[in-house]
Amino acid sequence: MPIFLTDISRRQSPVVEVDEYVPVTITWPGYRALTDSPSGVMLETGGCLLEVKVDRASGELVELVVVDARRRDLVQESAILRLPAFEPGVPCLDIGHADAGKASRSVARLHRDGLDVSLAEEEVVRWVGEQHCVMGFSASGGLTRLLIHLEPDEVELAFG
Repeated sequence: MPIFLTDISRRQSPVVEVDEYVPVTITWPGYRALTDSPSGVMLETGGCLLEVKVDRASGELVELVVVDARRRDLVQESAILRLPAFEPGVPCLDIGHADAGKASRSVARLHRDGLDVSLAEEEVVRWVGEQHCVMGFSASGGLTRLLIHLEPDEVELAFG
């Protein structure tokens, strides 16, 4: 399931949409600039289904979708989601070696103000993102964690 960090783009913050049908859709400005359809991969991660879409040419992340996630299937956390210090920007990713399917040893934790998805057991050494979405990468550049920060009422709407 390896997805690797290749670069960091300096674009504006994404638009975050939340609803009861497709829980969370995060769309970066690069999506509107695409001249070709994005490349994507689906990941089943400990109670939720994620879709990661990137620009085919640059690998820049253009959209992240929590396609399906039910509260009862997620690990419930009463604590607030704490975002670590991060490098601002939009990750450029190599998803060419990513296998669609279940990420081994993955777990999704639902906090009252967001979602924390652990994709691998590797230690995070670099955090990249912005206030709504931060991605954690291992020493080898592999994506290991994904943090999505939402307002408590958005969590309630998205995850019931």
